[in-house]
Order: sequence, then structure tokens, then C-alpha cells
Amino acid sequence: MISYIGGKNRMAKWIGNYIPNDIETYVEVFGGAFWVYVNGQVHKKPILKNVIYNDFNRYMTNLFACCRNPQEFLKSMDEIVHKILSYFINLKQMYLKIKILKI
Repeated sequence: MISYIGGKNRMAKWIGNYIPNDIETYVEVFGGAFWVYVNGQVHKKPILKNVIYNDFNRYMTNLFACCRNPQEFLKSMDEIVHKILSYFINLKQMYLKIKILKI
């Protein structure tokens, strides 16, 4: 995961011990790298109907949004790769034409 100052990585198991076993919704308000959920074994609580992640860091929020639905993420990545590849091929052809004209 992405580490930054203020992370709860070292305290995650300790914090997790204070989370009741009978909760249905887990909310990580200052999610960061989601260490309280992962290392604190919150995901092993008996019945979690909802897991809500929130953080100020938009890149971490995006990472977990992509992880939530990996099939959709991979589909969108395939589309992006296809667009970038065709863009690269067009630029390469333009560059070669310009290079030939200059020689």
C-alpha cells in the first residue's frame, strides 16, 4: 500500500480489538491505506453488510474504488490501452513521415 505520515498501520490490530463483533456496517472515515480494516481483522467480523471507505487522498480513494469492482476496472483499462496504442501508432506514423520529408 501507499505509506504516508499519520498511518494507523502499527496500531491497526489494537484498534480492531475495540470494534464490536455485532456490527453490520464498518466505516473507515480516515481510511488511508485501510490498515485498520485489513490488519485489524475487521473483515473477519461475523456479518458485515457494508464496508465504507473514505479518505482525503483522492488517489487512495480511487485505488479502493477500482479494487471494489475489478472486472469493471480491467475492462476500462483494456479500453484505455487500446486508445493509447492507436494514438501511439498514429504519432509514430506522423513522426516517420516528417522525418522522411526533412531528409
